[in-house]
Amino acid sequence: MPVQYIYKLKTLYYSIIISVLSLFVVNIDAAYAQGSPEILRSSSSLLQISSSGNNVYIMWSDYDQKERVYLTLFRAIHDGGKSIGHIYEMGNSFSGPTFSQMASRENNLYITQGNVLKKSSDYGITFNDTIPVSTPVGGISNIVATGNNVYLTFDNVINSGNSFEVLFAASKDNGTTFGNSVKLFGMPESSEDYSQIAASGTNVYVVGEGKYGGLQGPIGVLYRASRDGGATFSDTIDLSGNNSTDYAPKVATSGNYVYVAWSELTSDKKNTDLILRMSNDGGETFGPKIRLNQDNSSSGTYGTYFIQLLARDFTLYVKWWDVHFLPNGTETDHLLFDRIINEDATVGKTIEFTGNGARPTDIGHNSMISVGGNNVYALWSEYPNQSSSQMRIFLRTSNDGGFSFGNAIDINNQTNLSGRNGMTDAQITTDGNNVYVAGDVIPPALGILFGTSTDNGKTFDGITDIDADVIPEFLFAMPLLLIGMVSVMITYRILIRK
Repeated sequence: MPVQYIYKLKTLYYSIIISVLSLFVVNIDAAYAQGSPEILRSSSSLLQISSSGNNVYIMWSDYDQKERVYLTLFRAIHDGGKSIGHIYEMGNSFSGPTFSQMASRENNLYITQGNVLKKSSDYGITFNDTIPVSTPVGGISNIVATGNNVYLTFDNVINSGNSFEVLFAASKDNGTTFGNSVKLFGMPESSEDYSQIAASGTNVYVVGEGKYGGLQGPIGVLYRASRDGGATFSDTIDLSGNNSTDYAPKVATSGNYVYVAWSELTSDKKNTDLILRMSNDGGETFGPKIRLNQDNSSSGTYGTYFIQLLARDFTLYVKWWDVHFLPNGTETDHLLFDRIINEDATVGKTIEFTGNGARPTDIGHNSMISVGGNNVYALWSEYPNQSSSQMRIFLRTSNDGGFSFGNAIDINNQTNLSGRNGMTDAQITTDGNNVYVAGDVIPPALGILFGTSTDNGKTFDGITDIDADVIPEFLFAMPLLLIGMVSVMITYRILIRK
């Protein structure tokens, strides 16, 4: 065989190898970046956004029409929003989006989904195998990470699904191993699966809803505390009193202060007040009830909902949604905020975030406050006026620790959407002067949008659809693929001519 012909055959051979390898690299990287071979994005919904330093973590659900399965997806964003990592599929469900949560501490990130707990030790770049946690039927309901400790609560279904238990488990080695679960609340004092947890070091505080006298009896605020990282707990007490009816208690802690707040039905059974109790001795004792809302029932009825507590540096920040039902059948909603100074339990001036011209319904459903240093941020959804049919996302910022807030900024007007639909159902997380916002794309378009502000929320960089198809990072594979294909074509034609 002539040497020239052998050379041509080798050229054809190597060209084919380059083309195949290029295709392999492109496909592998694309699959790795998406975390799933095919994500059709027929239904995207934000689950949670959180941050640790300049690392941002976003989790959302999507529906794969081909496989008919709901996917839980995750993506980490590093360097304050400059570097976007791969999309990972964290789990799936055939019955619907699975309740999922995240918690982070320094380089460690924990993600729960149903009965599954996964951990990353490198800021969400890679994840280890499922951590063996002995979980009951109901799954993980809360997760908190503080220091080397990771605390979990579980909802355990008992009595053939007619009642629940709230269980607890702790890890002292950054979530590598967990001790046996212990029962915190259950029959007969509680038949509800609702619980909330707060922790600082080895101090753990858990609240839940209790029921007395059967399923239709009054609902109390159950409370238990641990001083040794969950090894032992104090006896259960009711912070509200057995004769009251209370809903959705929240708990927060900062230093030696513990705060518990809830919605409490008034004595006339028509309205609900926002009640707060504070402890300055690590949850050993609590002060009297403090009524935070200033409503009265002289005209119609009112209710307090969607309570959020944030405790930072001797100050408690409280956000809630007030709904007023007027005698003429109309409804007005108010998104309110307050701050409490620990030393003297002074309740500050209540601030209303929403604008006077906003449509008076559905304001407080999607609202969050976040604290970064001396900055306090409030994010919420509302229709900007009576005639508007488009939900908008608004942000107000306080630079003095929550004493006063600036004007509302429309997030969708602050970002470069490049002709795409705006953001809705948004969430916020902060790191000092950096503000990160993520939310769903306004229907009928689909996707998960992410935006970054480096100036305390005054302006936002161009928005990114983090659920969009990913361009492979190995960009050199594309020219290699092109070169390989051209080489094959040229070599083939030369051989055919001969």
